[in-house]
Amino acid sequence: MFDYDVFLSHAAADAHDADAVRHLLLAANFRVYCDRYDDPALDRSHVTSATAERLRKRMRQSNSMLYVASARAPVSKWMPWELGFFDGVRGKVLIYPINEEALTAAEGQEYLSLFTILRPGSLEAQLRRELSGADNVIRQLQEPQVFGPADADATGGYHDRLARINPLDARQLMGVQAEIWNAWLRLWGLNSRRR
Repeated sequence: MFDYDVFLSHAAADAHDADAVRHLLLAANFRVYCDRYDDPALDRSHVTSATAERLRKRMRQSNSMLYVASARAPVSKWMPWELGFFDGVRGKVLIYPINEEALTAAEGQEYLSLFTILRPGSLEAQLRRELSGADNVIRQLQEPQVFGPADADATGGYHDRLARINPLDARQLMGVQAEIWNAWLRLWGLNSRRR
């Protein structure tokens, strides 16, 4: 479903630390998006609409974001924007402080405390635990996926089916309506069969 397991958000000044995190994740068989490696032509030194659009595309292709927190992260031009966009589109943001000092700083930043803050060290185990829940939710929503940016095709399918139905055929119209209602119930974790 996703091209990447992890979108790695980091400050350019933390390239060395981000590379160490990326290497660890790749060794653990995670598919990692890191702009310097996957889109080396991007110019992140300037905020441009082309760069923003490419990053939006990559974030939509990613299951989760790993926000590499450091002392330099708050001055990054891109990291706060990436964090807000990813939270709105996907919602699975994990904060990874690179050391104890970064952990203290992350816990002191109000907006970072809205997300799960991992502990420095044992990244692979923590990430697997956090993502296993996300994978289960994604599997449930595939029955079928109907709502949200990733679900435009499924939603379009309902539109096409409704357009082909004779408006006087109440049985068929109500059948599609029931499918849409059940998709909403699944989306919100309710079971329509409990009635």
